[in-house]
Amino acid sequence: MDKETFEPRPGRPGKTQDKLPKSFRSLVIQSSARAGGIRDFDKPQPTSSKSLAKKGRGQGIATTLTFGKVRQVFDRRVVTRMKYCPVSGKGLKAAHGHIGYIKRDGVARDGSSGHLYSAELDLASGQEFIERSKHDIRQFRLMIAPEDSDLFDDLKPLIRKLMAQMETDLGTQLDWVASDHFNTGHFHTHIVIRGVEDTGDELYIAKDYMSQGVRARAEDLVMRDLGPKSVFDITERARAEYRALGLTSLDREFLDEASESGHIRAYHPELAKQALRAARLQKLRSLGLAEDAGRGQWSLSSELTSTLTTLSKRRDVHSILQAALEHHDLPVAVRDCPILDPSLSPGFGTKTLCGKVLEYGFCEDSYGEAYLVIDASDGRVHYVGLKKEGLELTPKPDLLVEISFAPPDISAGVSSLDVTIFGIAKSNDGRYDAKSHLAFCPGESEDCVNRHLERLFDMHKTMGKPDLLPHSGFHIGETFLDIASTYESKVAIEAGLTLKVCSPLTLETQVHHAGITWLDRQLLIADTLELSGSRFGRALGEALAQRLEWQVERGLAERLLDGRTLIGPRLLTHLKNMEYMDVASTLEKEVGLPLNIAQPGERLEGRQLGRIKVAEETFSVIERAHSLYLVPWQEGMLNTRDLEISPGPNRSHIERSRSRELDLGLSYDLDFD
Repeated sequence: MDKETFEPRPGRPGKTQDKLPKSFRSLVIQSSARAGGIRDFDKPQPTSSKSLAKKGRGQGIATTLTFGKVRQVFDRRVVTRMKYCPVSGKGLKAAHGHIGYIKRDGVARDGSSGHLYSAELDLASGQEFIERSKHDIRQFRLMIAPEDSDLFDDLKPLIRKLMAQMETDLGTQLDWVASDHFNTGHFHTHIVIRGVEDTGDELYIAKDYMSQGVRARAEDLVMRDLGPKSVFDITERARAEYRALGLTSLDREFLDEASESGHIRAYHPELAKQALRAARLQKLRSLGLAEDAGRGQWSLSSELTSTLTTLSKRRDVHSILQAALEHHDLPVAVRDCPILDPSLSPGFGTKTLCGKVLEYGFCEDSYGEAYLVIDASDGRVHYVGLKKEGLELTPKPDLLVEISFAPPDISAGVSSLDVTIFGIAKSNDGRYDAKSHLAFCPGESEDCVNRHLERLFDMHKTMGKPDLLPHSGFHIGETFLDIASTYESKVAIEAGLTLKVCSPLTLETQVHHAGITWLDRQLLIADTLELSGSRFGRALGEALAQRLEWQVERGLAERLLDGRTLIGPRLLTHLKNMEYMDVASTLEKEVGLPLNIAQPGERLEGRQLGRIKVAEETFSVIERAHSLYLVPWQEGMLNTRDLEISPGPNRSHIERSRSRELDLGLSYDLDFD
């Protein structure tokens, strides 16, 4: 072959012929196939397809809605957050708690309790919704917050149109309830969706649809209702954003640009927008989150998102403290109030605080976080961040609480459960589920497998990883052990903070209460509390002195000649008997039946009516032969029917029980279940 006839044809080795250029029709079909296939979007999606089982419903719609979409400056924005939550097992209790959370006091427009609504009902029942959900595997929790929510007279029509559109996109009817919240500067709606299709099968929603598709649909509906933004609105919002100590839309633009090229520029075709971008970059540089790389290019810090999120939360905490101080008319500066929150100050040391609750609420940007503002015995007002899950008693204002802090042990690393999960997934193409676990470890028990799955569920709920797969499986990647180590450290830090309710009675009530109180236990402790001379510290010192005087007047303590007071050796026993007789007398008057006191060692057979909670003591009420008996209540008596009880001085032994619930509806502090 000579040089004149030689014609180079660049290509991969082994390529023997050129492909013909694709036609426009072929390109359209190929792009549509990537988006989920060609179909009529007005018709429901097929319920049995391999792509549906692999990706979940809505994958094609999400890809179509977001492919090539560029946000315009006149677009209306909507903040959405949708997540998967297990309902089976311990998740049912959390589902109950979440319904109570979105219906709590103070969230309605007039400041009253929130209420639920659905597609057909303006007043839906949360209890009926939970009853329908008790056999579900999962539920989806969705939060919708239009940027211009204050322009809507009512959010219900918007939410109902959005849910109807979601039903069309997902190809199935949805069972949902929602509640509108008006207690923050940005009105928003919480929606709970059952994880079942209209056929009764489990509902799987594609991750892209949850993160992007819902937001795109909501923004389109808001645009139809309100129209595009005005120039004045755009200018005012942009000017407020470049000074904000939080993650803004400008920061998100920078992050998107940096993910593509590694660097960003302040340049923008619109001169006004370029000025705002340049001002925001200067602000980020002052915070140490951006650096001028020269030639008009900027590099962003890897900690930009986490730092701005922390600054935003700290700003919200200062607003909560300021409102609490003004409401209670306390002459304290916000800067002098310690912030005790594991996510903001993990190194708070080891200490125990006792104080009175001033404010208690929930963080609107997180489903799982609550806060307390307490006036502590050390003379300072503290902000305490905690997890609302697991709180046995809602800390109401004026309640006495004890906050304990322990240094977290973050040196443990990953657990043996994580190593097992990683090993099983590595041998199963990165997939972990109960079936693969039993195949890898044939002798493992069902409880052992459930412990592994529960850990993965908790990790996904806290960290967003590992990714969920259809049919309750997880995708375990190569970085799983690093994710597990980070999760372990986060759990250890959060576990360092514990909340204990000292007493449901206020200090004033405890001073004259005929029974065991928290004040009595403090008087018996050798190491007295370190009390300040202001506010709660002074009030606590006065209450302790008055309680001691009350004991002296009733012969439970003795005043010595040198002025000291000697507490009797059987103080708690005497107080317990006083409370026991007081409860018995009150119950006999309310119910109208004679009441007998069960003696230690006596065998009692009867029917449990309920329980009475008074201060630190809880009693079980037993009916036998038209008479009532009181016995100390213990865990396991709740919701029981036929009992054989042998009461003793410290505990009651239950021979047998059957499920039963009964409410006698007694008055004031007689609480029957």
